Amino acid sequence: MTFANKLRRGPNPKLSDRGARSLVRIACDNLRMTLKALSTPSKLGKKLNHHTVAIILKSFGKNKR
Repeated sequence: MTFANKLRRGPNPKLSDRGARSLVRIACDNLRMTLKALSTPSKLGKKLNHHTVAIILKSFGKNKR
């Protein structure tokens, strides 16, 4: 008998693919906007941490500080 762990998915993603693309589009249009300004609910409809926004932008190759 062998025992195997069940695969787990992990936490649900904060944004859908469409929301992530929208965030990148907004960041490219407004180059001077800070990460904290991008994480406000008015831009995406969800409150995100600025570290989460940085990770999403970095995955698309758009780094912002």
